[in-house]
Amino acid sequence: MSDRPLAGQHAHYEHYSPRMARRLDAFYGRVDERLNERVARHVAGESVLDVGCGFGSLVEHLRRRGSRATGLDLLEPCVAA
Repeated sequence: MSDRPLAGQHAHYEHYSPRMARRLDAFYGRVDERLNERVARHVAGESVLDVGCGFGSLVEHLRRRGSRATGLDLLEPCVAA
């Protein structure tokens, strides 16, 4: 497995535990990307607020698509990511 993220995957791995980085590089990352794309198709407007964003994968996906996306979460590890 390569140390760099797959195309379309998370590029800021320094915030993730090694376990989460492996998970994102594997099957879960592909499923996550597909779900994010399905949600993104229903976004109207330029600005998006993702409340309870977790690690921010949807926020990152929307930003790559050109949205001004902001994520909010209560958990400190998620905010750091």
